[in-house]
Amino acid sequence: MRRRYSGRPSTIIHALLILVPLTLLHYHGAHVNRESTLSRAAVYLTLPGQKTMGALARSGGELANDYLVILGVDFDLRRRYSKLNKEHEKLQLLMNDVKRRLEVQQRRATMCGFTFADGSRKLVPARVISRSTGPVNQGLRIQIEAPSGITIPKDTSVIAYPAGLVGIVIRSTGNTADVQLINDKGSTIPAQISGTNIPGTTYGTGTRAKNSLKFIVTADHDPIKKGSTLVTSGHGNRYSKGIIIGEVTSERGRQAAAGVKVEYTVSPYIRFWQLEEVFLVLETLVEED
Repeated sequence: MRRRYSGRPSTIIHALLILVPLTLLHYHGAHVNRESTLSRAAVYLTLPGQKTMGALARSGGELANDYLVILGVDFDLRRRYSKLNKEHEKLQLLMNDVKRRLEVQQRRATMCGFTFADGSRKLVPARVISRSTGPVNQGLRIQIEAPSGITIPKDTSVIAYPAGLVGIVIRSTGNTADVQLINDKGSTIPAQISGTNIPGTTYGTGTRAKNSLKFIVTADHDPIKKGSTLVTSGHGNRYSKGIIIGEVTSERGRQAAAGVKVEYTVSPYIRFWQLEEVFLVLETLVEED
């Protein structure tokens, strides 16, 4: 009679075949804690310090980042300020130029409407375009700003408002004219002390540096006081009468021509090398045919 075997042993074997490999894998793959007690104690003791240093490092990084941001903002603000400052300077220059032009136009408008006491003389504006300031000859070249067809006669007086006499026209071509300054070596001007009947003649010295004139009168007149105003007398009809020339600056006169005449130093009110615009005194406006 054949014995029947139960299936339990084969089930056990199958289970072992599964469990044994898993056990071996677990054993070989498990993490072995090789830290000693001393190392764990050191880690435990230094943990607060590590946390503190980590916090400080993070704070320092944040501060550095904030500082860099501030630097960037500051640089940007500086750049914007520099740009705005340059724009402000440009606007200031433009405003000053406009202001100067308005003042010039206002002054010209005032002077062009001005007439002398007898009402027979007018003023025509002109612009200085070149200067000749050598050791002897002192002159200007001007461009006349008048309607086309206007002729400027020779010996026309030239003034600067409101300072006084500049010189006289010696030649003109078209709308330009050459002016002999009153301090030119060859300049002679019949003149007198304002408010008196003391006549004399003013001579140019030809020296720009001193910016002075000589006024010579006869010795039979009373002494002229320092600070007296000298004006054109109109004698000879070359210079218009009553235009201010300058101020007597010498304390007393110096004997000249063997005591027959007395010489005084006169300082003109004009700084000739700074002139930009002048006016011509015309008895009548002469128009070309």
